[in-house]
Amino acid sequence: MSNRFNQWIVAIAALFVSFGAQAQLEEADPSPFNLGVALGQVGLAGDPGSKGANALGYSFILGYELESGVMIDARLLTSRHADTTHTEITLGGEYGFDIEDLALWTPYLSGGVAYITNNFNEANVSGNAAGIYVGTGVDYSPNLQFSIGPEFRYVKGFEAKAQPQGTASEIKTVQDSYTFMIRILYALSLDE
Repeated sequence: MSNRFNQWIVAIAALFVSFGAQAQLEEADPSPFNLGVALGQVGLAGDPGSKGANALGYSFILGYELESGVMIDARLLTSRHADTTHTEITLGGEYGFDIEDLALWTPYLSGGVAYITNNFNEANVSGNAAGIYVGTGVDYSPNLQFSIGPEFRYVKGFEAKAQPQGTASEIKTVQDSYTFMIRILYALSLDE
């Protein structure tokens, strides 16, 4: 990953932290809309991961909280592996468990559907497929507008195959993948 990319991630994280600190001081009333980013490891299984299964990836998140602890979200995730560029667009839901003894910590389960694209640079071939995902994580929320925490997702991709030009055999262009990321969410303010 480039140094400029790392600088952007640090700048975005600092922006979210400063918004969270400001919201705590002002006690702003959060809206149901959430914006976020996630950064971490993306792993590819099977043929897509055969030349570099793990890579640093990032995603942009747009969420909407239906009620306390229940959120729907849409994401765009991308990662660049040794020979493969991996992209996922997901739409799903999340249920957070409000456990009184944990105070600022909220564990959650998530699930949904995915549209997966893998581009193989060396073979000059790509594949698209649908999939489903399940996940879990824990959010730390020092205030009503800001949360950060680790999350894990497993995506079951419905396999796609393609035959690279000049070869007699097909390769599987889409198979399963997983992510282990740090997620940062910010609930937009309803201040008038």
